[in-house]
Amino acid sequence: MRGLDLKRIIGFSVATLVITASFTTPAEAAPRYTSCAKMQDKFPTGLAKSAPAANAVVASGGLRPKVSPRTYKANKDLDRDKDGSVCEIQPETSEFTTSFGIISVQSVAPPTTDTCVNVPVSMDIRNMMAINGTTAYSRVLGMTVKLVSQFGNVIGYEEFEPISTLTPAVEMKPAGVYPINLQVCQQVHESTSRPSQKIAGFKADESYSLEFAMWLGEDTLASNPYAFLK
Repeated sequence: MRGLDLKRIIGFSVATLVITASFTTPAEAAPRYTSCAKMQDKFPTGLAKSAPAANAVVASGGLRPKVSPRTYKANKDLDRDKDGSVCEIQPETSEFTTSFGIISVQSVAPPTTDTCVNVPVSMDIRNMMAINGTTAYSRVLGMTVKLVSQFGNVIGYEEFEPISTLTPAVEMKPAGVYPINLQVCQQVHESTSRPSQKIAGFKADESYSLEFAMWLGEDTLASNPYAFLK
């Protein structure tokens, strides 16, 4: 009798396993991509293995990648710099030449609601005298650096002084590389260099240019189109 019960139990267990297996679907394998071009067809801003890794991309000025640990793991061979993100959209650097030197500027992701971003500008000034005005005042005051929309709205503003000392005599700063960060916000905000001055907020439907001008008279020294990452 015990032998018969044991056979029934074994038979029932085997049948249960067969039925269970027939209703169990294997986990779908994560997609694998052979290049970033193919991955970005599906994930335009790339992939991150975690939220902190995605936040690091945004902090560097890039576009936020989609967080998918499983898909990242299947494609981690595309993570060349081993930073936890693959095929992310990073800031792009462009250069243009002016009368006073060479300008390098990064195209960064635009600010989102109630946030601000920094637009890094590197001024390789070869001719410091070229940014001086014709009057004593303008020589002391120097130059403004602005991000301006096609409607004249200033969304980023900084100032550069070419003078290092005034006494006992006026002394110019040496030629060299001078970095500037233009703060751009989604909302109206105060200028970092002139707190009393209001700066307009970023608007996605406007186009922008980076402009360099004299402090007095606002004579334009150089201008070049600027585009945020999309």
